[in-house]
Amino acid sequence: MNDNKVNEPYKIQGSRVYGQGQSYNCTNVVTAQQLQTTLNNLVEYKNTSIQIEEKLDEITKQIIQLKLSINILGEEVDHLKEVLSK
Repeated sequence: MNDNKVNEPYKIQGSRVYGQGQSYNCTNVVTAQQLQTTLNNLVEYKNTSIQIEEKLDEITKQIIQLKLSINILGEEVDHLKEVLSK
């Protein structure tokens, strides 16, 4: 399935809901509208989840960099303590 289609919202035509290469026939327009709303909410939730996951990955990388920097600074402080104590 094309990645662009996965992010497209579902559309409605009469009592039929379609999108992302799929089509759902409902018994009436109200049911179709409810299904369309539910499917579009799920697409939005999925997109939001993906964005959150990407941000968490960035934050995790930054935390790792901070830990490494703190370790280096700690070693430098220890070295300075040794030099000053001589």
